[in-house]
Amino acid sequence: MFKVNWPSSYAVCEYNRTRVLSETPAFSCEFRPGLYALTGPMERGGWGFAYAISSRRHKETITDGTPSFALDDVSYSLEEIRRQAHPLGVPRGLIARRRFAQSQIRDKSLISVFDLTQARINRPIWQAGNEVWRITTAIGIDQGKRIFCFPWLSAKHVEILRPSLEFISEEMKKRGTYCFLPMAASPNADLPVDGIIDFSNDAVCRLEVPAPGRP
Repeated sequence: MFKVNWPSSYAVCEYNRTRVLSETPAFSCEFRPGLYALTGPMERGGWGFAYAISSRRHKETITDGTPSFALDDVSYSLEEIRRQAHPLGVPRGLIARRRFAQSQIRDKSLISVFDLTQARINRPIWQAGNEVWRITTAIGIDQGKRIFCFPWLSAKHVEILRPSLEFISEEMKKRGTYCFLPMAASPNADLPVDGIIDFSNDAVCRLEVPAPGRP
């Protein structure tokens, strides 16, 4: 179980060429292992939270209070939870972007588990295409991370990634790990996730589990 007590916050979130100040309203939730959608616009949704717990750029997060966490009944501070978290996607920094996935995955069984193709893992990560999400998840698992965070994605992008997201959801549950997907609100109720927190309005943010259309 991953318990989160998060105060309202702002974070300067960056991914590729996107840089935006994103607000996350205060919320408290208990998560079971799996994949969770944090829905809302880029400027006010779950991206600020996901970025704050997984980014190494700590100075670009402002919280209105002190967040608290408990992972498997062990309490963690924000600094401590960051050491358990791993950002997904193309990494920041020229050196990190040029690294080959093959060299970062010591447990080679993960290559077959995540169905990674040799053509992609033997390229710089920024050239991995949509396989980058499974590649960086495998890298994080190889490093012993427990929490994984996507950047904000559009509803259209989420639909394109549906097979990968369904796979990641199952792996999270198998491994007792957690993944957060900040995304635009979707007209499709059958999202490939295990639960949803909707930040798109001013109502109290609460977790909907199971998500509509999921068993």
